[in-house]
Amino acid sequence: MNQSPDDDRRPFWTVFSIFDPEGEGSDFAYTAGLAERGLPELHMWSRPSLGSDPGDDWKFSRSDNCRILNELAWRLLDGKLEVGDTWSQQYDDGLVTAHFRVDPDQEAEDLDAFQAAEGARVLPVRWSLEREPIGPSAPMSGAALAASAAEFSLLRSALSGRDRVPTGWELPQEPDWSPGARFGPRTPNVLACASLVWTAEPEVMIDILYNLLQVDIDGSLTWPTSVAIAKARPMGRVEELHRLGAATHEAASEFGISWGHEACAAVLEWLQIEPAEEAQPLRNVRRVLGDGLVSFLSTSALADGLELSAQAAGVGPVLCALAGHGVAPGPEWLAADHVLDVLSVLASTMSVDALARASLGWAHARERSAVTSSLQRHVDARSVTSASFPPLAEEWLSLPKALELQQRLRPEPLALVQEWAVVVTTVLTRRGEFTTEQIDEFVRASGNPSGLAQALNEPIAVTRSA
Repeated sequence: MNQSPDDDRRPFWTVFSIFDPEGEGSDFAYTAGLAERGLPELHMWSRPSLGSDPGDDWKFSRSDNCRILNELAWRLLDGKLEVGDTWSQQYDDGLVTAHFRVDPDQEAEDLDAFQAAEGARVLPVRWSLEREPIGPSAPMSGAALAASAAEFSLLRSALSGRDRVPTGWELPQEPDWSPGARFGPRTPNVLACASLVWTAEPEVMIDILYNLLQVDIDGSLTWPTSVAIAKARPMGRVEELHRLGAATHEAASEFGISWGHEACAAVLEWLQIEPAEEAQPLRNVRRVLGDGLVSFLSTSALADGLELSAQAAGVGPVLCALAGHGVAPGPEWLAADHVLDVLSVLASTMSVDALARASLGWAHARERSAVTSSLQRHVDARSVTSASFPPLAEEWLSLPKALELQQRLRPEPLALVQEWAVVVTTVLTRRGEFTTEQIDEFVRASGNPSGLAQALNEPIAVTRSA
């Protein structure tokens, strides 16, 4: 049982997450504090302790463990969790299933739950992993090969003249589309996509890191990688994706050393890091860059087998940075038609003055409080990873209104109203993820224009054709 959104209870226990210092994956987590209410503590391993799949390349993260144990603790407190209970949960876009089982209690020492109260009993929550078996490696279909070749040709043209790439990431003279290629049959596209990052100008690299940081804070940078690896199993590309992940992390660890010198200096200046204190922040930057690029490139490597939603989550943070602020890099990032209809109605009913006040007001307010900052961060993280964007302002505004706004906003760019619209479409697309307080702050910062609060708070009526 998940906590409902209006459940204001707070955990009184602690979840201890223990990692294996040997790096062999024997991580685990357990609660401490439930015994104060006369209940057993809870324990789970990060990798499966049941079934035939050992999960050598799949495990729950520390945050996963904490979330699962917290949910189970509430069930235990509500009298809805007992020894022998079983349930299943899907992960990685439905490609992986974990089957859970609550086993009889054991002594805390038997499970290394040393922070539990003396004499406390612990319920082990054991689980098994179900996923597709690894299939044989196979070439791409004819249609996928043609699409990949066309994509590679466009990318190579865009990258003409750029040669500042890490060793081993050079574009091939003759693309190898075979299943045995280094990163699988889409290796040429992976190398070309990587070059978009290796050769990015400093200001673009800042935008890439900004997007990756927002997703890392507000979502999951590694989820697209997990989906790609799950999908790679029946496609016979698991080994290639693991090789890609290792090579990408190695390259990211060299950011500012063997490549990206100017970009790295610009990122540190943007983060306001003093040279004498840059060691730890730079390690964090390289970690985020590595995790984000593994998702970006893994998604590219599996683009012929992934759903569009999974592809957008993987490549979005980078491609949106390349496209520019508030600009959808492709049609798959555009919000649904019924959401765009609401934006169009708002744009038609709001005057030029109202639109100018709204966009300028939000631009000035979004970093002024914890509420507006959290709203902007959530919008930034969600818009670059899902179908939430508006089209260009010239398309959802009438041409006369767009031209007048451009004059009215000077010296500020028309992009300000586009960034305001991104908030509108993202909130409408994912309304359940935003609080009433956040919406009220956005409306106030926008100058309380007529119709905005109603549009953001009422369900959208969708007319379906027969």
